[in-house]
Amino acid sequence: MWHRAREAARRPGLTALGMAALVGVLGLLALAGSFRTLTTAQLDGSGHAAALEAGSVVCQTFVAQYGNLSQIEVQLVTFGQQLGSRGAIVLHLKESPESAEVLAESAVSLAAVQDNSFEAFAFAPVRGDVGRELCFCLELADLPEAATLSVSGSETDAYPQGAALFRQADGRELQDLAFRIRYAPSLSERLGLIAERLTSGKPYLAGAIGLYIVLGVAAAGLLGALLALLVGAP
Repeated sequence: MWHRAREAARRPGLTALGMAALVGVLGLLALAGSFRTLTTAQLDGSGHAAALEAGSVVCQTFVAQYGNLSQIEVQLVTFGQQLGSRGAIVLHLKESPESAEVLAESAVSLAAVQDNSFEAFAFAPVRGDVGRELCFCLELADLPEAATLSVSGSETDAYPQGAALFRQADGRELQDLAFRIRYAPSLSERLGLIAERLTSGKPYLAGAIGLYIVLGVAAAGLLGALLALLVGAP
């Protein structure tokens, strides 16, 4: 009887702690979900190159900020024209503009291109080290004669980590293309980003990752105790 009385007295406290731990775990899961897709970008598209022609190649070098690069979006201009149903613009991901090895390839139909829009070139995630120097190059395939297509970008060095390069094309002094790069980080990368977010700018003990590991273990223990209490409740 006394044992049951003690258990009954402990239940409200354990339940409150368990619920607090559950809220904390759900918060961490939501934070992890926010890192499911990460994006870096150069969004200044105030300038544009001259219309591209058959044989034109436009490249942009950049530095990978995360692993598992999975999509590149490039701002394209059609000068108000609908490009028709024939032809495509092809993106090649490479280590350098001169490299013969293609890490990934994706194409967008010219019929889908809208004026001044960011067109998405998606591909299977490319694993690589953070800080790896890469580039993407755009080429035209079967461009209709009357079609006009070009790229937007910045006439200033808006993206110091890379630069726009043009071959058989008039870049009109563009220094960087307007682009977005999307990543699908691995679980380990997301955990690292969560740890960085939790500890960044925190003083003393609050900035130590060990504190959050201890709190995580304690939260798991409290949830286990709460579950056992609920299962064993009459």
